[in-house]
Amino acid sequence: MKIERFEDFLKRHYVPPEYVYIAKKVPHSKMHVMISENFQKIPLNSLHLIKMYYKRNEELPGLEFTQDETKQSIEIIIRSRVLKMPYTTIINTKKFMNELNFFYSMTGELMMIMKRFSILENLSYILTYALKSEGMDELVTLFMTGLTAGYGFGFNRAFLFVKRGNNYVGERAVGPFNDEESQHIWEDLEYRNYDLNEFAKNVNNLKIFPSSLQKHVSHLKFNVTEKNSEFFENKEVRKLSLDEIPVDVKKSLMITSPIVVIPIISELGDPGVFLMDNKFTNEHILQETVDLLKLFSKQVNLIFQNFEMKEYLRNISQYDELTGVMNRRNLDFLSSKNGSLVMLDIDDFKEVNDSFGHLEGDRILRKFTNLLKTYIRANDMIVRYGGDEFLIFLNGVSIKRSRKIMERLLNLTKENGISFSAGIVKVSGKRNLGDSIKMADDLLYKVKREGKGTFVSEEEEAS
Repeated sequence: MKIERFEDFLKRHYVPPEYVYIAKKVPHSKMHVMISENFQKIPLNSLHLIKMYYKRNEELPGLEFTQDETKQSIEIIIRSRVLKMPYTTIINTKKFMNELNFFYSMTGELMMIMKRFSILENLSYILTYALKSEGMDELVTLFMTGLTAGYGFGFNRAFLFVKRGNNYVGERAVGPFNDEESQHIWEDLEYRNYDLNEFAKNVNNLKIFPSSLQKHVSHLKFNVTEKNSEFFENKEVRKLSLDEIPVDVKKSLMITSPIVVIPIISELGDPGVFLMDNKFTNEHILQETVDLLKLFSKQVNLIFQNFEMKEYLRNISQYDELTGVMNRRNLDFLSSKNGSLVMLDIDDFKEVNDSFGHLEGDRILRKFTNLLKTYIRANDMIVRYGGDEFLIFLNGVSIKRSRKIMERLLNLTKENGISFSAGIVKVSGKRNLGDSIKMADDLLYKVKREGKGTFVSEEEEAS
């Protein structure tokens, strides 16, 4: 029972990435550990080594428990070589690391190299799955994971601000809001024995609830001025001291230590910035970390630009470039829906083009669709069918109610100097979509022949 409780405790313990990397690279070893019955009195160095062994072998080493914390010890065996470390060595980190480095034939410099390789290896998982991501939210989650996860760069907090107009608006935040709030997501990763590869695979299955920090940041926006433009719009990855951070940013984000800024350089979408700090540990940001972030940043920006291009191509394949409403490629979506379908076109539109030119015609089309967008619900659908002809699908709406909607919409457009004619038919899975469109088109042209500026429904024709 005691072993099960310790295993549960160990699963929640964070071990630095270089230990994980060592566990993968060093020869197979056996380990026997004497640890305190009071888990809180087990030295951190012991927990690191036990977790390293646990991750390597997927089982606990040989364990004994003692009531006397000074009796705690570690024994590691590789072939015929044995390393024994008593309590006095384990609690002396410098001596502990020297013993460990000598036993594994490593130097402090090699440990640093292993740490860098570990970070790069784990970030490669993030970047690999980012390339496969289907949504921007998943993409951002993966990148911010790489910045804050212990097996990545391990920053305490990371923020994403995106430029909207002349403001940088808070989009995402990862990390604790204050000293009391823990990062439950990383505790969960440790408990599941996930590395970043497993996290990236399972990113869509993890329940990530909005943190206090996320809620705080979502209300923030910073106006770009001549004074702070260098901070927000510099294209270089850089480390900044407290004095180099704009006062409003420092105050709003409660920044008390140096930060690193990574720019998001966008070709098609909105530019932005990632901001990271170590507010709670005050851990020094090494130049080597900044250098690694520069490599990471190049890959992040390439993936963002690739994702934006895919989104752009998807949009132009599904949306009309002039008006921004859907195009005819989306009509298959309606085959299994129920509601009302309205076919309409702008009255006397040809005369506008002939008399005032196509630029004026384009202006009228944009104005007309903007009026439609303000009036049609989000779960309805507007399709530019061709020229000045549009289809409106009113989801789950009866013919009777559709007539009232069209009456109000016609009054709205006429108030803005645009008249239209329309035909309204019922849509259901029982009727072929092509037949519904043809029927609505026939009703529309009946209206055009008989006077324009109004509409007719199939119920009226049948009565």
